[in-house]
Amino acid sequence: MRGNSLFIVVRGAVVVALGGVCAAGYAQAPQASGVKIASAMQSSPSANDGIARALASCPSVGGCTVEVDQNYHGVEELPVPKTDLTALIDLRGGSNRRTVHNPPLTWQSVDFLNVLFDNPLGAQPTKAGGWGGYHVGARTTHLQMTSPGWSLGVPSAGAGGWTTANIEDLQGDYFGSGINQGLGIRLESRGIGDKAGEYIYNYCYGGLRAGADEGCEGLALHAGEGEPQYAGTVTGPAGVRPGATMIKTFADEKKGQDPGNQGVGRTWVEDAPLASVVVAGIARSKAYDIPVPMSLDPDHALPAELVSTGWGTLNDSVAVPQVVEAGGTTSATFDVTLLGGGFTAHPGDTLCFGGSFHEQALVTEATGPHGTHLTAALRHSHVKGSWVSQGGAACSMIDFDANHIASDQKGGHTFDFPFDVIAATDTKTLMVTQFDRGRGLPEIYRGNLILGATVVNPRGGAITNQHGTITIPVDDGVMKQNPALMNQPVVTISGAHTASFNGLCKDFLYVKPGTATCTGNPAHDGDTDNVPLHISVGTTPYGNGTATLHRAAEIVDVRNTELLNTDPQHVVDGTLTLEANQLLNKIGSMGHIPHDYAEGVHPLQAIGHIYNPYSVNYFSAGVVIGMMGKGVRGVSGISLNSLAAYTGVNMSPNTNYVGLGGTAYPPNFLTAKGVYENLFQSQFAPYPSGSVGVYFGCPPTSYYECKDEIFSYSPNLYKGYKGELRDNWTPYTDEYLRKVSGGGTASTERQTPAGFGFDAPVTATAVATPMYTPKSSTADCPKDHAGKQVVGAIWGDGSYLYQCVAPNKIKRTAALSDF
Repeated sequence: MRGNSLFIVVRGAVVVALGGVCAAGYAQAPQASGVKIASAMQSSPSANDGIARALASCPSVGGCTVEVDQNYHGVEELPVPKTDLTALIDLRGGSNRRTVHNPPLTWQSVDFLNVLFDNPLGAQPTKAGGWGGYHVGARTTHLQMTSPGWSLGVPSAGAGGWTTANIEDLQGDYFGSGINQGLGIRLESRGIGDKAGEYIYNYCYGGLRAGADEGCEGLALHAGEGEPQYAGTVTGPAGVRPGATMIKTFADEKKGQDPGNQGVGRTWVEDAPLASVVVAGIARSKAYDIPVPMSLDPDHALPAELVSTGWGTLNDSVAVPQVVEAGGTTSATFDVTLLGGGFTAHPGDTLCFGGSFHEQALVTEATGPHGTHLTAALRHSHVKGSWVSQGGAACSMIDFDANHIASDQKGGHTFDFPFDVIAATDTKTLMVTQFDRGRGLPEIYRGNLILGATVVNPRGGAITNQHGTITIPVDDGVMKQNPALMNQPVVTISGAHTASFNGLCKDFLYVKPGTATCTGNPAHDGDTDNVPLHISVGTTPYGNGTATLHRAAEIVDVRNTELLNTDPQHVVDGTLTLEANQLLNKIGSMGHIPHDYAEGVHPLQAIGHIYNPYSVNYFSAGVVIGMMGKGVRGVSGISLNSLAAYTGVNMSPNTNYVGLGGTAYPPNFLTAKGVYENLFQSQFAPYPSGSVGVYFGCPPTSYYECKDEIFSYSPNLYKGYKGELRDNWTPYTDEYLRKVSGGGTASTERQTPAGFGFDAPVTATAVATPMYTPKSSTADCPKDHAGKQVVGAIWGDGSYLYQCVAPNKIKRTAALSDF
């Protein structure tokens, strides 16, 4: 139930005026000048037709306003008026519900309130305590709810759910492209004092009872990709042909095909594949707007008919005006520098562009050498040097199996993210691009693609099969540089002389330093080999690059324009207007609208505009998080559940990530971009005594015990001009390594539980000369490689810490028992 609601339908026509006013009820109210009182439109006191008859009496041009007043006792629902400039207002039951159809398009909102205060406010009113003020507002809404509700959550047994009460509900359904906002606020505060774009007071009194209760939140956000993904069957129109720019589709909600979730600018993709391929490698382009070469496995290449018939680059930029009508085009003539094949202008021939924007365009004329003087119907402008292609796989989309992502929602979709193929220059080469902010990218974002094979035992070694368990000697450095191999459910082995080792191997595990295993065929028990092996993620020797190509077309309108004047509330009915295309459009064929591959998600974005050079002296910060009250307290020791001013939670499963069975790299927790003086400051040291400044737990492979034998990480990495300083910690062995490399020098300091500081033994696995030479006694300062004593060096003897404060001068600084 809503006390005041507004429903607006806008379909895009520019209009200039509103018409008369009508009211619905039975002949009770007088007719005003130019106004039809709708009570007079009711056919009888008991008839339920006042609204319909009032709307029918509205003029077809100019519209009217229909008012349903308190005296009207019909139970008609509020329809969307069929004529433009028509508003329907329902005042029954103390509510104020309004529906408007195509009001004038201006910069002002349809529901516009303009309030002006310019009188002196008088003396400041005071309260007990000696202070006070005025509250001035344009609109106030007060909701009081004394009714008992319920909070049952999601129990394991019995009924669940909550009572929900909102002071105001906002819902927008946008199907067109452009900038869409749920709430736009602009304030210009030109006087001194406190200013807040949005100030929320939310006080709660506890009570986490039901499952999924979230507690007291000042601001709770869910933002990012939506769950629905439109899918459907081509149902018409009758006689629809290949390349048609208007098709009718049906999405079955019972099958989870999400009707009503189609949108302009997205892509209709035919499910039936053009071809199945295996990608062996992806190069880089030399510049923006130039497609990227992608090589295919010769054994899984394209059929010859999918090689493009012509491709080249624009000699000059082509600029066309933006056409308002959906699918509208402008004829443009341009020349192309030919790179291969030639162009034609047969009926239905299209061009594919790969520069500023995705576009397929009908070509109307192709003259000159090899048809390189072209005229086409364009929707977009295109920059000089953009690729133009025709025929075969041009303007299809490539969809990688590795980037099929299962939704986190129970029973949810599996999403795919295909991107543009601009041309196929031969059966083994695709030219591809990803469009981002009005340009094509010089590098392809690969998602979960791990292409290429890794040599895992470069020096060879005994590879064995013992009852189906394949044991492979590995180079530890190579494995740590290729974490995607670790814990993979399936890998492909190639390069073995003993054929039984080549092919798929399941459950690849890096079990300990120098050794990896996977599960092969027990029928080949006892087989051995000793050559370097190539191992790749997935089911091909090239990696997990299995993919399919699909015909596709950009959507330019989702409305059934035939319903605009008869049923405007249901114009989004599965009708799709498309760009020029090479779709088959077979009745009964399946297609879908995937999520777009180009996505930027910012659940919370805050940008501060600061010009005042004195801001450093006041309480200014990009984000301020404060806590107050005697309940602000933590727990003793290390605890992930302790109260924190800021907590980041990665809610994705560990198995998504490399080394844990996945092919994605984990995200960063905190990134600083730009220039900062101090990256982290704390007003006080960690307190009480013995608290920890920075804590790292065990690896996720052995969360409760640090028993992962091959895991190590770098708590710190310092970049230098030619080299770097890296700290490395191996939890299983409790070994700390500080390594300097590059710049023509390399040194390593190693510390183990056997000692502390520079007296620690340097083991046989050290990769370079120790940073300092061992000391004969605690009375000697450590020396560098040139034999010079290192002033400032600190070391320990198992009982105390010492520091070299000057040549041949030693100072004891602390007892190790203090730690």
